[in-house]
Amino acid sequence: MFQWYNLTFAGLLLLLVRTFFDIVKYDYIGFHMLSEDKIYDQISKICDAQGWKAEDQSCTDLRAELKIPPWLHNFSLVAPVCGILGFFILGHRLAYFVKTNVAAKRKVQAGEQAFAPNEDGTPEDKISADGLPWKLADRMDWVVIILGTPLIFIVMAMRSLIRIWTVMTGTAFHSGIPWEGMERLEIATYQMDLELAVGFQFYACLMFGLLCTSYLQHSRIVSTGKDRKYTQRYMRIVAYTAVQGVYVFVFIGVLRTIFDIAVTYYSEMPKYHDRAETIQVKILDKVGTIFSFVTLLCMLNMFLISRVPDIANGLNGANPKFTSVRLLLLIAQIQPQVLRAITVGSTLYEMVSQNAEKFHLEEQFHKWTFTKKQALLAHAAALNVECLVVACLTWLLWRPDDKRDKALMLDLKADDDVAQAREAEDGYQPLLEA
Repeated sequence: MFQWYNLTFAGLLLLLVRTFFDIVKYDYIGFHMLSEDKIYDQISKICDAQGWKAEDQSCTDLRAELKIPPWLHNFSLVAPVCGILGFFILGHRLAYFVKTNVAAKRKVQAGEQAFAPNEDGTPEDKISADGLPWKLADRMDWVVIILGTPLIFIVMAMRSLIRIWTVMTGTAFHSGIPWEGMERLEIATYQMDLELAVGFQFYACLMFGLLCTSYLQHSRIVSTGKDRKYTQRYMRIVAYTAVQGVYVFVFIGVLRTIFDIAVTYYSEMPKYHDRAETIQVKILDKVGTIFSFVTLLCMLNMFLISRVPDIANGLNGANPKFTSVRLLLLIAQIQPQVLRAITVGSTLYEMVSQNAEKFHLEEQFHKWTFTKKQALLAHAAALNVECLVVACLTWLLWRPDDKRDKALMLDLKADDDVAQAREAEDGYQPLLEA
């Protein structure tokens, strides 16, 4: 009963409830739905502490930097509600996989048939039965991790939303503590929260690679032929090579996440702040653009590998089912770059602005620009809404399916014995003769 998924879900649920409670208490009620008057008064306190008068340019610039446009104000207030809905919709679908796993293992232990017989009369797959009904079968475990990634994003995006709200409403300010230091701390925490979610997404991509590799290694279309040891090794090499793009993406992504976290950590320290800021502007912004291209290559690899018959048939339509996974991958990696392109002062903004001028589009372009703080708020709020969309897609595309669930419950260790019986059936092509 005390499995990793139960403990993880319980932990995420507690953190979600606490976060939403803080939002309701401090932002919805305490700050009157982020009232403009209360924000104005709070920023005035910051200006007074800095020795600025209300009409001073420094105070005016601070208000402009922290200004929340009306549409973004309303959008960000709705976002947490969308996050809550997405969390429970996706949680309901993941619970189905756990129930299916438990029911199948218990039937096998009782000597019953867990799923309907194969329609083509081929030998039955051996369902995983290790005496631990609550322990997920390998493939089921991987699917739950892959599909459960938005749960992490919802919680971390909501935590990030609180952080950027405290900056833009001025509530991060405390008398006697420099505003720049508190602002830097809150934004660093914002970035840490989202980096944690992105880091888990790379882990989920690794699980996707293992899932695809599993289907290719235990092929139902290509047989191992007479020389089983040699051909199984051959199939294993082919299987891992086929998803090499995903594995490379995971490797590079993990390195980037570690580097981002390190830079964010040092940016909190006054001693290293300027150096970390330089690295952020000169290196990470450029790396982010390059990594966006790597992300697109990974998505292409995911799309193509999902069309392989073993994977497509095993999951009963793999490509549509992983649409939500690819969508979240695109959002998490590409959306920050898009926002950076319209964030005034960023390197990417300068480049896009120059190109807009060449095509005489500068007037339309400048209507859709953000300050750095506005871009951070838009990203955190959008993630909550987008995760709701991803959760709904997952709920619709992963409806109950006996054929798919049987393949997910396969006992991978025992499958090689069953494969020998399959090779006598029609429809199998020896690998070395392919």
